[in-house]
Amino acid sequence: MIKNNISAISAATINTPKNSVAENLTEHLNILARDIGKRNHLNPSGLKKTVNYIKYKLEKYGYSIDAQIYKANSVDMDFENIIISIPGSSDKDSIIVIGAHYDTYSDTPGADDNASAVAVLLELARLFANIKTNKTLRFVAFANEEPPFFKTKDMGSLRYAKMCKTLGENIEAMICLESVGYYSDKPQSQNYPHVLKFFYPSAGNFLSMVSNMPSRKLLEKSTASFRSASKLPIEKLWAPATIVNAITLSDQWAFWQCGYKAIMLCDTAFFRTPHYHTPQDTIEKLDYNKMADVVDGTKQILIDLCQKQK
Repeated sequence: MIKNNISAISAATINTPKNSVAENLTEHLNILARDIGKRNHLNPSGLKKTVNYIKYKLEKYGYSIDAQIYKANSVDMDFENIIISIPGSSDKDSIIVIGAHYDTYSDTPGADDNASAVAVLLELARLFANIKTNKTLRFVAFANEEPPFFKTKDMGSLRYAKMCKTLGENIEAMICLESVGYYSDKPQSQNYPHVLKFFYPSAGNFLSMVSNMPSRKLLEKSTASFRSASKLPIEKLWAPATIVNAITLSDQWAFWQCGYKAIMLCDTAFFRTPHYHTPQDTIEKLDYNKMADVVDGTKQILIDLCQKQK
């Protein structure tokens, strides 16, 4: 078990945390991306330490933990999707899922991709420990989003979504957190696929929110909720995945495959950060205050989605 041991981040951190949420995010990033580092099937010790840390924090917040444990082809180890649920008070069969993958690409420490999202997931779980919801709210930390598992049957989120489909669960919405910590106010710091650069900002100082066509209404509602509670700018995009393949590049894709509505919240990853999937994806490059803004906005999304519809 990993103990709750806060370490100071580098003085080069973009913004010094200004509130308790940002401080908690800093703690998680220090443990996951600095103390543990590489977290994948090539580094099973790091992967196990990560699972232990996530479970430790969730148990500390008062949750009982479920797990979906499975084997992947050609890899002699267990993989685990970590699950906690807050049962709905009046509509428990309607389920809202929020999730983030905890593995890293190859030999990278994965601060932005995807410890930033796991940190936000953990902080949201802490905040919801004392919030009653009408619908069931479920938090899931997924294994195996990164290659060689991405978009295969052994991708953790696809394993989970298929299990939910087999059980006939009514998942009304899935919110995917993917790389939410890197921001820049510099002009031309943001890139885009195709012709989108003509319609969106040139500075990478916003959070993107994207969906496929069937999830458009979820996207519109979630965008409005986020903007009502957070000062962080949002840019939204709904498009056919056949035209903008980039919208498929995380765990929301797995839920689309099973017919569920899902959206992704992301800092746009490799369209913005030069450190994507490299050893330079480190904690001092992230903006913890903007990540706290992500927590504020996402919390409101979940509150609004978990209300029973009239």
